[in-house]
Amino acid sequence: RIEQRLRDPKFRLAHLFAECLPTDQKQLPLLVVDQLEELFTLTRDSDAERQRFDQLVAEAMDNDDLPLYLVTTLRSDFLGRFETAPRLNAQRNNAAQYELLPVTEAGLRDIVLRSVQLAGLRYSDDQLPEDIIDEARHEPGALPLVSNLLRLLCDANTEGVLQRAHYKTLGGLGGALASSADDLLDRLGERDKEQAFRLLLALVEPGINTANSRRSISRRQALASAGGGDSAEAILQRLSGHLGSGDSAKESNPVRLVLISPAETGDPQDDQVDLIHETLLRTNPKGEAYWPTLWTRIEHTDFLATRTRLEQQARAWHRDPDTVPLAHGPELRAFAAHRPGADDDTLAYLDASVKRQTRDRRINLSVLALLLLVSGFLAEGAFWLKRSQEVRATLHADWSTLIA
Repeated sequence: RIEQRLRDPKFRLAHLFAECLPTDQKQLPLLVVDQLEELFTLTRDSDAERQRFDQLVAEAMDNDDLPLYLVTTLRSDFLGRFETAPRLNAQRNNAAQYELLPVTEAGLRDIVLRSVQLAGLRYSDDQLPEDIIDEARHEPGALPLVSNLLRLLCDANTEGVLQRAHYKTLGGLGGALASSADDLLDRLGERDKEQAFRLLLALVEPGINTANSRRSISRRQALASAGGGDSAEAILQRLSGHLGSGDSAKESNPVRLVLISPAETGDPQDDQVDLIHETLLRTNPKGEAYWPTLWTRIEHTDFLATRTRLEQQARAWHRDPDTVPLAHGPELRAFAAHRPGADDDTLAYLDASVKRQTRDRRINLSVLALLLLVSGFLAEGAFWLKRSQEVRATLHADWSTLIA
């Protein structure tokens, strides 16, 4: 109901605040917006939702009768995107900004212990939080992993107790991420699930005698890899942590598998898309995949090997187009499956290969047609030669009979 009211052009946030705040006390509204970068990653520059958000919040902050106090968190690399939210951008001159540094080990310990205490919960034993801290200590960018694990442990608490047994069942940080990732993909439906895997594989650099690693692609490439159109945009948003229409409103902290970063060009289509963490691609010390579902796709299909071979040939061809052969036949057909999401160099190589193969086929057809034409002439000549011989034989017989 609130969402419907917010979409009404005549509605103002001040109306909502006036309904919620007591009239007999001097209280002012405070609005906290976490991860404000999603205003730019999950909408287009011309998107009505972004424009409406910009209007609603800016008007509330300018309201002298009931001014809004706004607290946001925002990744620093998105500060340049505020130009696409002009009214909020104008408010930045009056805003205090605080830079949050990467979490320290002391901060990590505080998160693991204090967040559970503040939620009115407790751990089943004193060693459990220490194990979580120890597991996260050596993980770069551990915060989203810890956040996801704690959410799952809290959701499954038994009478307010976070159980070690559930921690073991989840498989620690990596296992918790895998469980959440599988759940997210299962909710997409079969078709969108397959397109989501195509996008995720586009973000993997297969290792040759080394571990697999992440690779960055543009938003344009990511959308093409996911099949293009509105469904691809919806898939990208779901993978980046945006709730879908079928998700419960209680899912306030959905798992995030990909990260979208702004491009220097300012064009959202050039935004950089990455897997959220190397853990998605790694194995534990026992050789077990942290996310078996994606690991199986990587290790037991030739999809990535074919893409790697295509990209290597494309780069070599660009360096030396006179000696490096273009693809043709079955190889070109295998490469064509990687056209969606390919970079400009690879597209140029594929286009040149298709053009060369088309030209060769036309030449072959022309030669075949010429051979058929010549064969026809030869066949017709042979026919008339044989016919002439038959006529001469007949005339000779008739002439012999007449003389006799």
